[in-house]
Amino acid sequence: MVDCDICGRKGVAFIIAVEGAKMAVCPRCAYHGKILHSLEGGEAEQEAPAKIDYSTPRQFRVEDEIVDGYGRKIRRAREAVKIAYEEVNEYGKKEKKARVMTIDELARKVNEKASWLDRVENERMEPTLEEAKKLEKALGIKLVEKVEVSVTPTPKSGGGKTELTLFDMMEMQKKKKEK
Repeated sequence: MVDCDICGRKGVAFIIAVEGAKMAVCPRCAYHGKILHSLEGGEAEQEAPAKIDYSTPRQFRVEDEIVDGYGRKIRRAREAVKIAYEEVNEYGKKEKKARVMTIDELARKVNEKASWLDRVENERMEPTLEEAKKLEKALGIKLVEKVEVSVTPTPKSGGGKTELTLFDMMEMQKKKKEK
């Protein structure tokens, strides 16, 4: 089982985004950031350690990440796929026509539900890396990119802080518990 990246407890249940960093956290620490994925199932718990390579130093890690604007990319690519069909006109002649691929057709092609695909296209939900790769293959687009994890050093002098850091949040929790 994986330890929480914020407090160190066992039992990671969520992947969240805090200050632009993705973190695996327990349910108690999930409110510190935006929840990207829920790891409630047993399959997801096994998936989490494979995403982070602890053998390489953090400043040299390269991770897969879904591109920004993934919903627009998916919608544009889906609408760019033309499906040819024939229609009989008023004179009895067959006419060749084309139409765009529907959400239902794409959902069937990637073996997912249309409601899920609608949420992904509208960016109300981020697909997992596996789901994004299926969409990439079906549409011929790039949704997953390799990103170097950069570690920004925290300033030693306390004067110029403008953003709340993880350390600040931990200190706030300690003070809250002491009260």
